[in-house]
Amino acid sequence: MALPTPSDIYAELECYGIDNTVLSEAWITRRQANFIVPWVENKTRIPTSGTRQYTDEYYSGTGSTILVMRRRFISSIEKAELVINNVVISQINVSSIDIVYREGVLKSRRNFEDTAVHPLFPRGTNNIKFDYTVTVPSDVSGMIEESVKYLVCEQVLGSIANRTGGGDLSVQAFSRSMGKRGRWTHIRNDYARNAHSLLSPWFGDVAGQ
Repeated sequence: MALPTPSDIYAELECYGIDNTVLSEAWITRRQANFIVPWVENKTRIPTSGTRQYTDEYYSGTGSTILVMRRRFISSIEKAELVINNVVISQINVSSIDIVYREGVLKSRRNFEDTAVHPLFPRGTNNIKFDYTVTVPSDVSGMIEESVKYLVCEQVLGSIANRTGGGDLSVQAFSRSMGKRGRWTHIRNDYARNAHSLLSPWFGDVAGQ
């Protein structure tokens, strides 16, 4: 997956006369990296890259057979360790873990009686450490890429619109309302709605808990 570049954003907004003379590539890059990408990843639990590995990531055990991870589309668990005060005390057999791939949920393969006495994910605070890999399907990666582009475009238009203010633009025999948010109010709303339409299936609670 390739996130949009400033050139992609300029191409999308070319019809509005926006290029690097109006808004710099550095501004677009910062806005995308510091605001848009973290927001999308936090809301959807989907990394904005096709495959990503995470190491030494801590989780708090639930004391049950289920643990919800911070990300969806976990393709494999390389290592799981029980820790106390950052000291590894034992290994968790990864073959005892089932992965609900789409939801990013881990479930114990042990029977109920066993896990009731010896839970696979013992209750505690930051007491389990994982190494794991996330592999996002290509169709979902494409959706993420498109939504990020729409959100960046909305931010670009918003930044420029902030310089115009609201009110009306009038010349002889012509009047146009800019709205309270400045120029491009409608197209900005369209970009935001389109992005949310793509992302909305991944908002909300995790299924299968």
